[in-house]
Amino acid sequence: MINTQAFKIKTIFQPRLNPSVPKYWGVAIDIGYSSVKIFSPNMVASFPAYAKKVPYGTADHSIGELERNCIVYRDNEGNEYFVGAVVQDGIETDEADNSTAVMTTQNRYSTAEFKVILRVGLALGTLKNQYGDPSGRIMKVQTGLPPEYIKTGRIPLENAFLGTHDFSIKLGANKWMDFHFNLAPENIDKIMAQPMGTLISISTDKNGGQLPEAQKYFKSKILIIDPGFGTFDTFALGNHIFEGAKTWSNLGMRRVLEETSKLIEKEYNTYIPVPAMQKILGDGYFKTQYDPVTRRCKKIDFAPLLEEANKMVCNEAITTLDSYYNYLQHFNYLVISGGTGAAWSNMIKNAYSGMETLQIIYGAVNDTIPSIFNNVRGYYFNQLNLLKHK
Repeated sequence: MINTQAFKIKTIFQPRLNPSVPKYWGVAIDIGYSSVKIFSPNMVASFPAYAKKVPYGTADHSIGELERNCIVYRDNEGNEYFVGAVVQDGIETDEADNSTAVMTTQNRYSTAEFKVILRVGLALGTLKNQYGDPSGRIMKVQTGLPPEYIKTGRIPLENAFLGTHDFSIKLGANKWMDFHFNLAPENIDKIMAQPMGTLISISTDKNGGQLPEAQKYFKSKILIIDPGFGTFDTFALGNHIFEGAKTWSNLGMRRVLEETSKLIEKEYNTYIPVPAMQKILGDGYFKTQYDPVTRRCKKIDFAPLLEEANKMVCNEAITTLDSYYNYLQHFNYLVISGGTGAAWSNMIKNAYSGMETLQIIYGAVNDTIPSIFNNVRGYYFNQLNLLKHK
């Protein structure tokens, strides 16, 4: 039976020594619809892409210590936000939460919530720990977008990074930490197509060096599939030449959760909106509507319904690939990337198991970190190799 907790968006703060260039402090950041992923010289981190405004001073008057995965943001304009898991787990099934709705739209780059999660990501990428800090080094930022959103989203996303960022964050019970960034165009590297990050990642070792397999990948026909939360992205390469990319907005984990919500409502007459799904994924159950006559509500294990929805959407994605890429007959490699890709990997592998000419590769093949970091790891090593030649 499927494990619902495996589908919950994770909070990860992992100090780690990554290769870097002495003059520069490179921060790769992937701001997805579900989570923000960060890769820097001393850190690998992720947190749910949720932000909710609270009265200024709320974090200073909490009852008991805040949990470590609770992130609080504050700026000098009197704004305070709770960020990440603390917001994700606090959404009730009957709550209409505008802050989460706004974060799943394409035009989110100018919103206050997006600015908050972007700044928190920059902060986590520059935190001082046992592996150093960015003192005396020039900051460089590398990010990416779904392939078909680059033309329309590149400038708004770049503008969100540019300018002065003065703010503070608090992680759990720790003290407030102040941050100041002044990012000019020269601090922002060219925005990448997200699946290109995975291509670089499978071609690069932990030291940032190109693996012997890389040239074999580059000269072959290779298809990278990156099902995420909001989109399903593909990226095709043939004999060193980029052959095209595609983005489907109706396939991904958000669609899986939407279908799960429909199944729950149909079978148990209980509506659970997608933002509220994160809490029940962690719990492994949901509560039925309260019956005032019997004064009861029940706990329902919904793993079978999640599994049914997950299989349905994955099979639709496989059918879409078959139709668009002619059953993958002409590809030598299929690369499965991303968190949703991990949830679909066995089904995808089984679907193409009869094709002896197609080798399947997992995007996390060269590292021990979760699949959600495949793209941002590639962003980081792409940037690193560019910085080595500056």
